[in-house]
Amino acid sequence: MKNGLLTIPEDGTIAAMWGRVIRERAVLHEWPLSRVERISFDDGRTAILKTQLRVASTERAFYRAVWDPSILEPLADGEEDGCDWMLLPDLGEAHEDWSGLTDEAIRDRVRALSRIICRIDGDEVPVFFDFSSPELLARACVSILPTLEEAGMTAEELARLLDWAECDAPLLWDAPVVLLHGDLKGENVIPRDNGPILIDWQRPMRGPAPLDEALALLLAGRESRDRYAPLAAFVMGFWYAWAYKTCLPYPFVLGMGKKHMKAAIEREEFRIQN
Repeated sequence: MKNGLLTIPEDGTIAAMWGRVIRERAVLHEWPLSRVERISFDDGRTAILKTQLRVASTERAFYRAVWDPSILEPLADGEEDGCDWMLLPDLGEAHEDWSGLTDEAIRDRVRALSRIICRIDGDEVPVFFDFSSPELLARACVSILPTLEEAGMTAEELARLLDWAECDAPLLWDAPVVLLHGDLKGENVIPRDNGPILIDWQRPMRGPAPLDEALALLLAGRESRDRYAPLAAFVMGFWYAWAYKTCLPYPFVLGMGKKHMKAAIEREEFRIQN
């Protein structure tokens, strides 16, 4: 069935793949690029159905390429009309709460989770964005300059951003380049006795290891003075600009791209000291 940009699998499609009859479907979360539902079957079991616009997520490909106790294993999956869907184990509502953590405690938690992520890394793991070298970052910056100009950034601001991407940002690649989750927050970490489960792998990326810490602080609304904070703001702004020109042509999305990019170039840490 069609729902905006998404094509949601019908009951019969899921039943044929999973071998159980669906009794009830309840939407837990929805926005233009994805929908999450709890599926109840006639035998009393439940599962989570996640449907996503394929161009905006690599999660299905990620799960197919990776196996680790910290990563969910889909019960079934499929594709339909430019969308991917996955039937995932229902882990309930429990997740970690980072709201009361200090900035340093968030950093510590991300570092611990990064050690788990590094053990699943490999050449076969697909990523959504590749910032594994300064050259790739500069190329990404150039690709969205017209979009940011459309958003209202001035020629001076765009020149500053490009100069940073080509001249200053490369100094950040003095850290190891690793697989990054890109969206680490308490809601995406499910506690388990034998170790946490990491969920929501729509847009994993490659980049300098400290970037996941800076992104986690940005997602938590913290005013980090970290030297990687401008890079985190750039990555966030890049996502919105990319989404605007690719699949979400809404003024709000364009505005968010501009907001994060302006935040990047206005930070004290923008000019990195060599």
